[in-house]
Amino acid sequence: RNQEMLAKLNLQAHAASLKPKGKKKIVRRSSKKASIKREPSRRSLRVQGLTADGEKLPDNFRALPKGAYKPERVHEEASMEISASNKDFLKQLTENKTKDGEETAEVGVSTLKYAERLAMLQVDEQSVEKLTPKRVYSAALHPSTDTIMGAVGDKIGNLALWKVGSSKKEAGVVSFHPHANVVSGLMFGATNPNKLYSCSYDGRIRMLDLQKQAFDEIYQTNEDRFYVMDFIKNSENFYISSSEGFVRKIDPRAKKVVEEFALHDNKIFTVSVNQENPYELCTASLDRTMRLWDARKIGKGKPKPIHEMVHGLSVTGASYSPDGKYIVSCCNDHYLRVWNTAKLTAKSSDEDGPVPDSRVRHNNKTGRWLTKFRCYWDPKQQGAFTIGSMERPRCIEVFGVNEDASSTSLIMRLRDDNVASVQSINVPHPKLDVILSANSSGRGVMWTKA
Repeated sequence: RNQEMLAKLNLQAHAASLKPKGKKKIVRRSSKKASIKREPSRRSLRVQGLTADGEKLPDNFRALPKGAYKPERVHEEASMEISASNKDFLKQLTENKTKDGEETAEVGVSTLKYAERLAMLQVDEQSVEKLTPKRVYSAALHPSTDTIMGAVGDKIGNLALWKVGSSKKEAGVVSFHPHANVVSGLMFGATNPNKLYSCSYDGRIRMLDLQKQAFDEIYQTNEDRFYVMDFIKNSENFYISSSEGFVRKIDPRAKKVVEEFALHDNKIFTVSVNQENPYELCTASLDRTMRLWDARKIGKGKPKPIHEMVHGLSVTGASYSPDGKYIVSCCNDHYLRVWNTAKLTAKSSDEDGPVPDSRVRHNNKTGRWLTKFRCYWDPKQQGAFTIGSMERPRCIEVFGVNEDASSTSLIMRLRDDNVASVQSINVPHPKLDVILSANSSGRGVMWTKA
């Protein structure tokens, strides 16, 4: 019955009509690919069996297997030896042969007159010099008004002295290698400026005597890194900060530590002495605090500061003004803070310590490759300090603090076509209208009058 139904539907005839007529043409693609013109691959000279000069490598040459070489950071050994030519240079510096020295800048003038003087500073070709091979971490200016001389220390222990204005026949820069690591602090002697003190991450404090033309080791430790020094008024004794949270009082004549205080749990970037009250100290630390101390009252055990000012991030620097009226701090939270010391007599009830009398927004994000910003007071002008700047075009900035510190404002941005990089360090001369700045390539800039 099923067969009869299929026959009636005539399905076979309909299926035959649906089959395609003829055979489908099959198109086969050629297996040959179109030739592409390729440039010859680059090969190093070593792979080609050649030296860097194009000569054939020796038959016994064997390349190091991949990963066999691991670079290490190596510091050269420090040396306190001074060559004969460098001794002659130091002798010329101490003789002060220059007769036409500049006049000492007027002190205590109005901010307007001070700004007018700053506007006259410029940089010529002789005022820019490559001083060290690596990044500059510290700088100082000799107080002489006859010869403008600066000193800088770099990342790997080099110390350079720069006599500005030397003729092409004279050697304007001499270099030494007294340290095996970062030269973090430099200062000329408070009572004898012919002595240049340097401290380093290598745990050494050394002194270069310009007259005797020789180095002398003042102190050395293997347990700490040193950061910044500051003299006590009318004395060669000084305080120094360290990476382990200690502040030490050093007697360079006796070559020993007179006092040692554990003031922070983390590294202390800077220590500053109030020159009007030499027992008052100010410390800035990685622990995000700035603390004020009375050296007479620091006892054994865990000392308590007179004041503790809490900041948003690490405090890269804090210092008393030369007249002791103000304290300025520089913090990685992008603020400069100023306190009037006359208002710090009573203990503050605020949890974060005494509130600053004024503060200024300032870009302090120097990153990994630039030396951290710090504020440098100008001894010639009350309430004025310099600091580096991330602004473009590149410049250094000068701020001024009013009488009661209720206002801190930008006085001047110093720019010059010969300065095209960030100047992290900017040290004013103690007597002349001169500023020594330095950058992370080891180059120094001397800003002088036209």
